[in-house]
Amino acid sequence: SKVDSKPGAKAHNFPAQIAYQTQEFMQGAIFYYILSDTAASQRIRQPSALDEIEQSLRDNGMSKLLWQEGWSHLEKYQDVFAKNVRQSVLITLRSHWDWYISHIGAFINKSYPYTYGQKLNKTKQKELFKIGFKEITQQIDILKNSIDLEIHLDKETLGHVREMSLIRNLGLHNRWEVDQFYLDKTKTNGWNIRDVRIFDISELEQWHSALVQLINRSWKPVAIQFNGAPEYTI
Repeated sequence: SKVDSKPGAKAHNFPAQIAYQTQEFMQGAIFYYILSDTAASQRIRQPSALDEIEQSLRDNGMSKLLWQEGWSHLEKYQDVFAKNVRQSVLITLRSHWDWYISHIGAFINKSYPYTYGQKLNKTKQKELFKIGFKEITQQIDILKNSIDLEIHLDKETLGHVREMSLIRNLGLHNRWEVDQFYLDKTKTNGWNIRDVRIFDISELEQWHSALVQLINRSWKPVAIQFNGAPEYTI
């Protein structure tokens, strides 16, 4: 869904611009996955498809040995690889969110003196500078505490973003396999140690919607609060 483009009487245009672009990238990433997955599954069923794909890769520099080894590994771990394709979209979504929140933090740091006549204290500056490397709930707290920002989120949305972060960490650090830390923190059921934490499109859409809410609840108050700041670009 698109950003609400009616921020009120007056607002700085930068937060709105990156909020809108981030949502475009997120929606595009999900659509690209669906399109690519459907196209690949249809293509692979066509006669001589594998031979043609191999020839195309060989024409672009892939060795015969690499092709053979790749197929050997793919066949051996096919179930794991097949489950991992959709998971990569989650990492992409979080990457776009982290990009957005990092630039919001940088914008606040740069614009604060023009609005308040002084710089933020060094602790808050440092937190905003590193905001993109924190977990989502910490990011929201940093944003709220830095400029006394009001961001109201319902429990369901917060639950979605917490679960999304837990699963994303499994993907980044444990090849999507459930570990004890995840079991201790998740509100979902039915998982065991070393299960591959799969999810369907409906769950992915819940997380996407939660991120959209976070974006729409955060960009507008920042834009209004720093309306008087100079033009800002990345």
